[in-house]
Amino acid sequence: MPTKRARVEVTVSLNQATCYFMKTGKCSLNLISHLSAPSARPAPGELLYCPKLYRSMLEKERGKPVTVALCECGHGQVITGHQRACIAGQKGLPIELRAVDDEVLPACPVCGGQITFDQNIGGQRLVSIKAVIKTDED
Repeated sequence: MPTKRARVEVTVSLNQATCYFMKTGKCSLNLISHLSAPSARPAPGELLYCPKLYRSMLEKERGKPVTVALCECGHGQVITGHQRACIAGQKGLPIELRAVDDEVLPACPVCGGQITFDQNIGGQRLVSIKAVIKTDED
């Protein structure tokens, strides 16, 4: 199956329960430079969650694909894999994207909020990632 590589902007939705930065204002990837012996699996939003996930992504050569819904605004809306997409964007890692279906949404939450002048879009933000897209083309 052929692959294409591109830089893509996707929206991720994180909150205080799923993101250490949203909880504290400091990204755990910038606070933890290396991990010692494996410990218990941290919950999303805890200090060690993203550093451990980042290490796992490095060891497993991109890991599971991130599923996205395509939007008419040109962005993708992440459906699963929000933390992996965020980490890939921050660390410049290529990550596989997989479209959730053939339906195209009118606008991502960020663009939709700009159109409706919604000032409270919460943890929705755009992340630029190096996407690896597998195609069925020959």
